[in-house]
Amino acid sequence: LCFAEVKTRKPSGYGRPCEAVDRRKQIRLINTANLFLKLNPALRSYSPRMDIIEVELFDGADKVTHITGAFG
Repeated sequence: LCFAEVKTRKPSGYGRPCEAVDRRKQIRLINTANLFLKLNPALRSYSPRMDIIEVELFDGADKVTHITGAFG
């Protein structure tokens, strides 16, 4: 069971999109996953995985990177 934070950026010298997923955002996603599992008892046997999806917008050559197990 995967929960993902999706971040999109244009190259601008501010770093990779995943760097915008700070501890506060990680905690929010973890809390959301825990609430989802609480409200869906049939899925409680699954271990949630926290991923980050990076979308980098280059002129006509966009790049998507899936970082599995990024935190948690």
